[in-house]
Amino acid sequence: MANLLDSYSESNNDGGGRLYSGGAFEDVFGEAAAQAFDSGSYGTLDSAKFFLSRTGSPTGNAVAKLFAHSGTFGSSSSPTGSALATSDNFDVSTLTTSLALVTFNFTGANRYAMTPSTKYCIVVEYAGGGATNRINFGADGSSPTHPGNMAVYGGGSWFVSAKDLCFYVYADLVGGGFNAAWAGQATRMIGGSF
Repeated sequence: MANLLDSYSESNNDGGGRLYSGGAFEDVFGEAAAQAFDSGSYGTLDSAKFFLSRTGSPTGNAVAKLFAHSGTFGSSSSPTGSALATSDNFDVSTLTTSLALVTFNFTGANRYAMTPSTKYCIVVEYAGGGATNRINFGADGSSPTHPGNMAVYGGGSWFVSAKDLCFYVYADLVGGGFNAAWAGQATRMIGGSF
């Protein structure tokens, strides 16, 4: 069963930005938007959600990707290297014109086993369409409070932003991390020794 690993609620959205082919202007226009997060108790990547809408009639697919982290967490975080995992395709023509949470599923070999207490970047990418046929993402630029930070890819590089992307990351928490600790606590509670 997938558990919520980290998130920054869409209730914090106050503007965000735009994604489309050739988009490249600081943290406003780009082809991908990333948010840095900490894996906490380790788990296998299951899915991600982003707060998205469309303008015009974009076509093609968007994907979510998991990347390794570079920079100082919370101030200069950005993705590095090749994607560690890529989600199934999401048909952007099915987006609505109002921002809504959209789920991207990671399946098969892309169900990546994250290392405990490690920084990663979760990314939403759309490199199709154009300025008038694009997708839009929600973010918080006025009072961001997530421990990580956002970055936007455009023009061949990542632009580090002080904003926070609205996102959710879900993972199957397995093995000796969270589940073992929880099981031990549950045993103590049942036995009356908690």
